[in-house]
Amino acid sequence: MIELQKIMKIDRVTKHFGGLIAVNSVSFEILKGELLALIGPNGAGKTTLFNLITGVFKPSIGKIFFDGKEISGKRTSQIARMGIGRTFQIVRPFGKMTVLENVLVPLGKSFYTNLSVFSHSPRENSSISKAMELLKDAYLDDEFDKMASYLPIGMQRRLEIARALALEPKLLLLDEPAAGLNEKESMQLKEYIEKINSNGISILLIEHDMKFVMNIAKRIVVLDHGSKIAEGVPSEVASNPQVIEAYLGRKHKKGDKNA
Repeated sequence: MIELQKIMKIDRVTKHFGGLIAVNSVSFEILKGELLALIGPNGAGKTTLFNLITGVFKPSIGKIFFDGKEISGKRTSQIARMGIGRTFQIVRPFGKMTVLENVLVPLGKSFYTNLSVFSHSPRENSSISKAMELLKDAYLDDEFDKMASYLPIGMQRRLEIARALALEPKLLLLDEPAAGLNEKESMQLKEYIEKINSNGISILLIEHDMKFVMNIAKRIVVLDHGSKIAEGVPSEVASNPQVIEAYLGRKHKKGDKNA
């Protein structure tokens, strides 16, 4: 039997904030080319786990491996350069820049950290062509000269993904990309994410829209109160009693005074 290659391994990761345990001994793997969803009620520890993966926080216990190398405790910039890109719950475009400029900024990563910054520019024709390709994939090429802050939320979310892709990640972390979108915008986003995934980029997705998750994820990991309570394909997770309880709460027993 051929073992599928792993792009990431989360190994018994725990994060304490004083007496609060935000993530509690969580373990799972992401396969190369996989689209995995991370779900759970508010406060389950999902974004904290994203912040542990991307170096915003350091694990209190446990290790995180990416592409065979441990990344626990590395700086965010180091982790980004290794091939992990991310978006945020609150969309954060460079509002005073155009749509094109938003994507050109990360395309300059190869020379920002050395003296070649004085002899090169992200506005070279090759960079502009690459940026326009990324915008076309995000259905934003017609908006290239508009100020990013003027775009509707659905376009801003796709712009943020295109900007993350300019770093050429092997793994893309998407934090609630469908939040605040209408049905048409959600469909465009779904097509865009599936296109990215079909190009071989692994994706870890946090999302509260269960319809969106069930229609896009190949596998799902569920957190509740910082702990992993389920893992499997969408149909398995949707029928898991622990998952149903986590989202809907315990059913009151018959005759309960508080029912």
